[in-house]
Parts: sequence; C-alpha cells; structure tokens
Amino acid sequence: LGGSNMSIWGNDLNLIYSNPALLNSTMVKQAVFNYCNFVGDINYFNAAYAHSLKEKGMTAFSFLPSRMPPAISRSLANGVPSLTS
Repeated sequence: LGGSNMSIWGNDLNLIYSNPALLNSTMVKQAVFNYCNFVGDINYFNAAYAHSLKEKGMTAFSFLPSRMPPAISRSLANGVPSLTS
C-alpha cells in the first residue's frame, strides 16, 4: 500500500484482509461477502466470518477464490521465471 498505515480500529470485518491483527471483539458474528467483476472476465470473490472463542480470543474464517480466463492464466504462467530451470 505504498507505506500507508493501515492500523486503524473499526468494526469492519474487511479490515482483516489488510491486517489480520485488526480482528477485534466488535466483529463477533459478522459475515462479509464481496464480489468484483474486473475487465477481461477476471472475477474475484471473498467471504469471511468472525467468531469469539470466549476466553481464548477471536478467530475469523475466510474463503478467497478467484477466476480468470485460461489465456490470461497461461500468459501469467509463461511470464513467471522458473526457479528450477
């Protein structure tokens, strides 16, 4: 993020994607769902849920799949240098 300080306090569960240490007790039983449809048929989706473990603290579960067209996947794979060659 270019040196920007992301250590802010809030109750938005999406904050855990920029800094997992921001998970706090105000996020108990929150669920978030995000979807973004980029150009070139690239899709991004994430879902997260925060839960309290009582005296143990807080935990969050996240699901972060993405999809891109095969042509873009191949070009990215071909453009990444191999460490084994």
